[in-house]
Parts: sequence; C-alpha cells; structure tokens
Amino acid sequence: MKKLNKIIVIMLTLLMGCNLFEDLDVPNENSPNLAQVFADPQEYFSLLSGSYNTWWNQGMGPSPNLALSTAAEVFTTGFGSWGAAEYYQIPREPLSNVEVSDIVLNPICGAWYSYYGGLTPVNNIIEEIVINGRMVEIGDEDLTQAALAHAYLLQGLLIGHLALVYDKAFLITEETDVTTFEYEFTPYLELIDFALERLDKAIGICNNNSFSDPIEMMPGVSFDNVSLGKFANANAARILAASARTAAENLALDWPRIRTYATNGITEDFKVDGEPGWVGLAISRDPFNHVHFSAWDWVRVNQRIINMMAPDDPGAQYPWPQGVPDLPEVNSPDQRMTTDMEYAGRHSRWNPASRGYHILSSYKYIRYFETFGRDGAGELFFFLKAENDLLLAEATVRTAGPSTEVATLVNNTRVGRGALEPLDGSESTEMMIEKIFYERYVELGWTFPLLGFFDRRRTDDLLQGTARQLPVPANELALNGFEFYTFGGFSD
Repeated sequence: MKKLNKIIVIMLTLLMGCNLFEDLDVPNENSPNLAQVFADPQEYFSLLSGSYNTWWNQGMGPSPNLALSTAAEVFTTGFGSWGAAEYYQIPREPLSNVEVSDIVLNPICGAWYSYYGGLTPVNNIIEEIVINGRMVEIGDEDLTQAALAHAYLLQGLLIGHLALVYDKAFLITEETDVTTFEYEFTPYLELIDFALERLDKAIGICNNNSFSDPIEMMPGVSFDNVSLGKFANANAARILAASARTAAENLALDWPRIRTYATNGITEDFKVDGEPGWVGLAISRDPFNHVHFSAWDWVRVNQRIINMMAPDDPGAQYPWPQGVPDLPEVNSPDQRMTTDMEYAGRHSRWNPASRGYHILSSYKYIRYFETFGRDGAGELFFFLKAENDLLLAEATVRTAGPSTEVATLVNNTRVGRGALEPLDGSESTEMMIEKIFYERYVELGWTFPLLGFFDRRRTDDLLQGTARQLPVPANELALNGFEFYTFGGFSD
C-alpha cells in the first residue's frame, strides 16, 4: 500500500475539497519522511491521537450535526448556520448536492472528508504492524497491541460513522492499494459489518492484553485495556443500533449482539477536556457543542422536545403555530425543564425560513453551562453512561421483554434526574420502549445530537420528506465520474 502523507491529506481535504486518494505523491519538503515517522514508536500514538480528535471534533462537529439534528427536531435555529436552512425548512425538499468550494461549511461534505482524513494514518499504522511486522516499543515496554487496539477501534469508528451518515462510501483499509483502487462504492450495511468486525478485533485485544496509554489520546483522556474495551463495546452498541434506516430494519437488528456490547460498555460518562481559548478554534466550528451555540443563543431546544415534556401545556404547542411570535413558559412534571433548560422568550433575531417555515422555540439549553464556559474551558461530555444504560435497556426489552432490570436502567435518569414517577418493570413492551426513547431524546440529544436523527429515522418518525441519510458529496462524484444524486423531499 502506498503511504499517504498526513499533512498533504489534511490540506487537500480541508482546503481543496478534492478526492482524498488521488495525486498524493507530491513531495513535501517540510514534512518528515514517512519511514522516519514510523521508525519512531512514539509517533504511532501521536498519529492515533490525531485521528481520535478528527473523529470526535471535526468529523462530529461542523457538519452534518447541526443540519441533521435540526432536521430531526432536536435543535432549532433561527439561522441557516452551517447549512442548516434547507434541513429545517417545511415542507421538506430534496437536499442540494452540488459541488462547493468550502467543504467544511457544507453538511454533505464536512464529515466525509474529515472521516477519511482521520482514517489515512490509522490504515498506515495497521499496515505497519500487521502486514510489515512492526513492533511498537517505548523504552522497555512493548505497546504493539495497545497501538493495534486503538487503530482497529478508530478504523471501526471512522468507517462506522461514514456508514451511519451516508448511503455508501469507499471502503479504504490497510490492504487497499490506492494506485489500483477502482473507486467502487460499498453500501452502508456492508460498511457497518466491516466496522463492527474491526471493533470486535479491538475488543479482543483489550480482553487478552494488559496495557496503558503512554500519552493522552484525547484532551484529558488516557485509556488502559479495560477502559478502552468498554469504550469500544459502547461504540459498537451505538453504531449497530443507529444503523437502521427504517422501523423494519430496526426490528431486524441483531439485538442480542447489541445487548452484549452494551453489557460490556462504559460504566461512567466519557468526556474530554477543553482548554481556555479553545472555543475560538474547535468550538466555533463545532455546532454539536450545545453550550457554545446555546450560550450565544444561536440554537435552542426544539419545540418537539418541549411538547414531549409537557404535552398538555399551552406553551408547549407542537408544531409551533404559524404567525405566533412567542409562547408562554411551560410547566412540566419533568424537573429537567428547569434544571437543564431556561425560558428565554422570543429571540429578536429569529429569521423566517427561505421557504415554508421552521419551528421556533422559547427555551435555551443550560445543563452544561457551569462546566463548559464560552471560552472553551471545562469538561465536554460526549458519551454518557445513560446512553449505554438505555441501549442496554432497549436491547433487553427487544430480546426478553420488560423487567425490573430494565426499569432500573431507565429510572437512573427518569427518576434520578427527571424526578418522574418510577417504572417497575410491569409495563408493556410498547410502553417501556416509549419511555426509553423519551429518555434518549431528553437526556442525550445535547451530548451527541445526531442520536436524535438516528433514533427518529429508525422508528419512521422523521417529518415526511426528511432525508434519512446523506448522498456522497457532489465533489467526490464529479471527480470519479459518477452521476449526481440526492435524498429528501416528498418523492424520497
């Protein structure tokens, strides 16, 4: 396999938006020789750390998070920021998949090029270790298996998220020869299978080896084999559950497998640390960060969520009535209405959608204000233990029915944070599933808003005409001679 220079890859993907796998043999005199990079064992973990940050920050950030979470009615925004305008407009119309010069701002392009940018060094590392027999030794410590576990995990995460967002993608691995690659697309279900197989490899390594990271892999995050194994299991459960595009596909998922993953998943919240001033870099380009966008009042809680929490209150009308500029404060039995949200009234800068209308909101989200200020300093929660609990609860219900075990998992947030009436396990399957999804929408949307999009598509609950996935970016289609296509609208 031909080694791809990481600096060139990032420059091409972020600045030019061209095909990631073509014409990358241009010498870069300012970059170290790749043979030198792979001769230094410390560089393996530095490269892996860079791919983690690409995955959780850039790939999850600028796009398509704001656009798709707005389309799923998790957020609402009065602005067309980050390409959200055509995703919140009602009635829905086909998504505009056209060639663009700024791929970062385009919801269809951003994740595609970010994920592939993070995948390149990961594939190189797996090739070096598995195919070329490279050992990763730092001092007297053999960290080969640690590096390989991270690489397989990242390969599964990056390819898995391409499969979650897009209908198809290029399957590029450590065995791919880019000089002969024919640019054939792999459907999302096959990508999901591959991603899970790689996550299983990472889990197997973690179960059979003992190691600790020599550096932080993400800001404030260092793993050992136990915590990395739990993280891999939790992400495998997330990816498999989120992969369904329809209710029929959701019912056909391998729920016993999801249950196993979640049983072995995280046991505490996963979070990264932000440093002062960081907001001007990553967070300003990171709309999934609820605090930053809410702090500046660009994004608010969607009225659908308010209606879920207080369905009979006059201030919680859904959809928002056309022509009504403001609605009164809401009384909800769920105490998260006051602990996590704040009534802010009418926003003076809400703009009408260019076509049709979009849902307004009088509520801001404030849950994490105290730990993640506007300057970017503090803890950024990304994968809550509650998400793993609710995945385990759902998988258990779908495989064995309601139980006191399931009720306890749901009550962790339903009662512990919402102060709602506890479930006891005697509820019907339908009722228990409804309560599980309520907790997912209220509790999890602001740590990873795409969950709301994935959940609503796998239950056939998206507004009519909403695209259930994104097409391959037009830039990529044009460069490889494919016909342009898109999704969404009443014909979708």
